Amino acid sequence: MKRIWLIVLVILLLISPVVAERGGRGKHMGWLKTPDFKNPGFEEGDLSHWTTTGTATREWFQPLNKASWANSGDYSAECIVSAADVDGGDKFISQDVNFTGATGIKFSVKVHYYMNTWGSTEYIRVYVAGDKLYEEEVTDHEHSYRDIYVPATYRGIQTASIGVMIDGKPTSGNVVSFDDIHLVGPGF
Repeated sequence: MKRIWLIVLVILLLISPVVAERGGRGKHMGWLKTPDFKNPGFEEGDLSHWTTTGTATREWFQPLNKASWANSGDYSAECIVSAADVDGGDKFISQDVNFTGATGIKFSVKVHYYMNTWGSTEYIRVYVAGDKLYEEEVTDHEHSYRDIYVPATYRGIQTASIGVMIDGKPTSGNVVSFDDIHLVGPGF
């Protein structure tokens, strides 16, 4: 009899998150949920779990505690492009994440300031496993955040990088904020 109760208990523990999800009572599938980016909205108040990289001159990403500049919560990651970036270059935040089951990456972006950078062109770029999956030229400031979806069907742990590439020497500055970076797909 004890063996039957033990088997029933194990089965209930295995299926309860799935049943809760299907019934609409669970926000996600608990411990069965596939891992996502850590600190995706920068609400830890810093860049914990993110690596900053780049060839541009100025340190680039910093958490910004200004709710009016965040898409949600109180923080976003702020990328500053300035004339200090004398040789152009790139500025990225990166994180190793398990892409198994993911169909893409979704994030929010806003160009707070856009100054004509005379002599340089700036791009928002997304890389996964070193492959450039997305590129968009920055041409003007935006009044609100917008969501960007980038298809990405990789498997296993891969490095995802999101940021700004500067081609040429900027003569003035821009501020680009990123927020709410998540994997998209079944179980996410």
